[in-house]
Amino acid sequence: MRPGQNQAVQQKIDGNRQFASAYVGTWLAKEDALERTGKVFSKLALAADAALEEWEEMRKQSGDSHEMACKDGCDYCCRQPVMVTPLEVFALADWLKANLKKPDLDDLSKRASEYLNAMQKCEGFGEYPDVARTACPVLKDHRCSGYEARPFMCRAYHSFSLEQCIERFEHGDSKPVDHNSPALYAAVMHRVGAAQKIHEMGKPSPQVVLGGAIAIALTEKDVEQRWLNGENVFARAEVKSPNQA
Repeated sequence: MRPGQNQAVQQKIDGNRQFASAYVGTWLAKEDALERTGKVFSKLALAADAALEEWEEMRKQSGDSHEMACKDGCDYCCRQPVMVTPLEVFALADWLKANLKKPDLDDLSKRASEYLNAMQKCEGFGEYPDVARTACPVLKDHRCSGYEARPFMCRAYHSFSLEQCIERFEHGDSKPVDHNSPALYAAVMHRVGAAQKIHEMGKPSPQVVLGGAIAIALTEKDVEQRWLNGENVFARAEVKSPNQA
């Protein structure tokens, strides 16, 4: 079962994009958008989780016998650049501030700042493997410190092969890891739908790299309000094109 092979599948996946786009549009149109961020993200996260569960059930019913290789403590997918929207960054930062003890939050902020500094040395997405070898700053002791508020992509990348994950991490193998493709695309469409609406409504940085963006959200003041006001607070966490310095 692959996206594009079945029109109904493609329509369902596109429905995820349309839902995210509409919901983000409503959020940004509100005068009290700052107070609504957590609820908006929670709504979209629940919708994403429901879509992933539906795709997983459909996969099994179709006769696919693959078993999930993801286990507690496995973190190979946490060692690659993850594209997110500012909405996801703000929701994760708010959750971390509300739930982590100060020493843990300070340590995480330091790791995130180091990640952001490493990003500045990259000239394009093709050079990000050097950054990707460093764990996501939210990762600690092989576990996500913000699992409850993790971004859409982090919810969906479920591997069918631990061996392929290891090979890709250790040797930089570009071969895709076997996974539930429709479920992953459903999460992609949540992110894409949100990013498209953010762009349409004139907000900056519709998509950023999580590891760098979370550093900005945790260490700078009034980041979300400044972003809502139109300031490009995440400029340093954007993916650079190959010809940008």
